[in-house]
Amino acid sequence: TERIRDIVTNSKEISRNLNIHVILLSQINRGVESRDNKRPSMSDLDGAGTIEAEADHVINLYRPWVYDNSANRETVELIVAKNRHGPYPETVFAKFHGPTTKFTPDEANNTPF
Repeated sequence: TERIRDIVTNSKEISRNLNIHVILLSQINRGVESRDNKRPSMSDLDGAGTIEAEADHVINLYRPWVYDNSANRETVELIVAKNRHGPYPETVFAKFHGPTTKFTPDEANNTPF
């Protein structure tokens, strides 16, 4: 956790100094697999306390097909767990194209992207 704290804090400083966005990826802990609802929450992130304190935005990715083989392999949920400058929580549905790592609006769910 000390290492995570250093990375998050330094990234935040770089973002401020250079006036750029910095995107960090975080692993979730295995506790999510023991729950009925597998959607990740802020507390599932490694180093959650530091991330919650420093991050301006936290978006959790939920891929239903990981837990249900019959689920659509293109639909993903982008769960806004933190948005320092706007409303949250909110879930945005998107289509995911794995080979290109591209997200596009999911018109079937009629959700603005």
